[in-house]
Amino acid sequence: MDFVCFDSGISAEENKLMVLALKSNNGSPEPSKRIQPFENPETRGLHDFVTTTTARFFKILGLSEDFLQTDPDGWPVDEKYRNSQTISASVKVVNDLAERGVALIQEFNCSLTRNEEQKQYLLHVVEQHRNAFTAPTKSSLIKRMQQTE
Repeated sequence: MDFVCFDSGISAEENKLMVLALKSNNGSPEPSKRIQPFENPETRGLHDFVTTTTARFFKILGLSEDFLQTDPDGWPVDEKYRNSQTISASVKVVNDLAERGVALIQEFNCSLTRNEEQKQYLLHVVEQHRNAFTAPTKSSLIKRMQQTE
């Protein structure tokens, strides 16, 4: 997966707009952590998603930003652009949080028992418990205790 400014399918005009957005966002506060809805998403371009965080990509990977000062039509022949493009293309995109979660669940699952029948029984018990105690609040536990008395 290529970083968008290194994607040959992006027009030079869109690249120009992204460079302008990068320059206008320099020094601005961090973008909000929550996604803000667009009123007309179909009218938005890639440049509308460029923020101060986008500029960090270059710093994190140690990529030259010099080519951003030139016309995007000349980027493919610029040596610094091609070097940055090669480095960018070598970055593997992963969902680290999801992968860690899956690994943790698998490790926990194996630590309990290796017997498949016991695993299924354990999952059944957990499901019953979740159904019995829908909300982990003090009031729901008191209510449940009163029902069993």
